[in-house]
Amino acid sequence: MVGGDIKRQGCGCRTEQRAADKLRPRLLLVDDDEALLKAFSRLFAGRFEVIAVTDPTDALHLLESGVHVDALLTDYVMGSMNGLQLLERVRDAFPKVARFLASGGGLSGEEIERHRQDGLLLAFLPKPLESGAADRFGEHILNMIRRHEQEGSNPVVQPVAR
Repeated sequence: MVGGDIKRQGCGCRTEQRAADKLRPRLLLVDDDEALLKAFSRLFAGRFEVIAVTDPTDALHLLESGVHVDALLTDYVMGSMNGLQLLERVRDAFPKVARFLASGGGLSGEEIERHRQDGLLLAFLPKPLESGAADRFGEHILNMIRRHEQEGSNPVVQPVAR
């Protein structure tokens, strides 16, 4: 969590804003880099109700406490556990949550594809983001949430164009 608080983007105090948020899917972002977390929160706030945390353990606690999320986008390289470890725990305990991974390195294309094929993640977002990549990836997340809900598990998908 950022400063011990859950950060929500796109979530206001007015009743009409809360009603609008209920219509948008909820995206849980996990990245230990606060600056990137804030940037991702801003980028995805137009399409999702965003919950952002800096610690993967906090993400698990949120889910375990009953907070509903439609999708999880996590960084790969983090301190307490890496993104793949988080995705494994979420897959096992919360299989209805659509799972996505972002990283600036540390994984080969073959590793990413293997994890996609075995259902651990739906798609991979390479960092740094190229112009327009967040918008395309946001649309991809929405489509994958729909497919995930229909199929009940992570469908095998093709990589997202950078």
